[in-house]
Amino acid sequence: MRSVIPTGEAWEADAGWSMFGPGVGVGATGTAAGDSLSAPSLPPSDFDPVLRGVTLPPGHSGISTFGEVTAATAQRQPVTRPPKDLRVDPPPSGRRRRRKPGFVRQAEREAQWRTPAMRAVLGGTAALLGGVLLLQVAHHERDRLAAHWPASVPVLQAWCELARCRLEPIRAIDQLAIDSSTLQRTAAPDVLRFEAELRNQAAHPVRAPDLELSFTDNQGRLLARRVLPAASLDAPAAGIAADAHWSVRTELRVRDLPVTGFSAELFYP
Repeated sequence: MRSVIPTGEAWEADAGWSMFGPGVGVGATGTAAGDSLSAPSLPPSDFDPVLRGVTLPPGHSGISTFGEVTAATAQRQPVTRPPKDLRVDPPPSGRRRRRKPGFVRQAEREAQWRTPAMRAVLGGTAALLGGVLLLQVAHHERDRLAAHWPASVPVLQAWCELARCRLEPIRAIDQLAIDSSTLQRTAAPDVLRFEAELRNQAAHPVRAPDLELSFTDNQGRLLARRVLPAASLDAPAAGIAADAHWSVRTELRVRDLPVTGFSAELFYP
């Protein structure tokens, strides 16, 4: 009676072949050297003792239990990997990034504005915007600056050459006064001569104003108005000097209007 042999040794027990060499069998007592056994036959090349006699398909790759390399193993093709775009990415890590508390995020944002680099950027931007604002104010108030600060006139003139502007005397109608004015007839019956004396009460030059004359009859009724531009009265281009007078003289044609009175007003157009 033979003993039970494990699955991996099934062929050895059934075929009478042993891995220890031909003619050596395995019996119940363990002494089989004296027994006469038939010549062992080797298993076929496609037989796998683990499968207990199941014939493997042709081209099966692998090494048999007995250590023999099959022909399919020698001719095995290299393993081809799937394209990169078809590979399955590994699953993301199961760790979730914990969100910082609100007060921590707020403190970090505030700390970014306190860094030296950020303060330098903010300071430079504020200085640049301040300079632009001062330049706009100086451009708009250039006439007033030139009147109250004469030392700035050369700088303002250079700026006006770049900005295509011009310096003009300041407008100050409240600093001008009419000291005297007269309306007289001439040799021509329809021509009147108007004369006036204007005084600048300011401490700086003032732009010469325009004049508006209103003619009335002997009952005070308005007959006509006439505007006299400063340019037609030979006004000084630099304005009326500080605490100085400007004499106005012109002739007006009134035709046959019965003019007996008049009034004069100063204004800027």
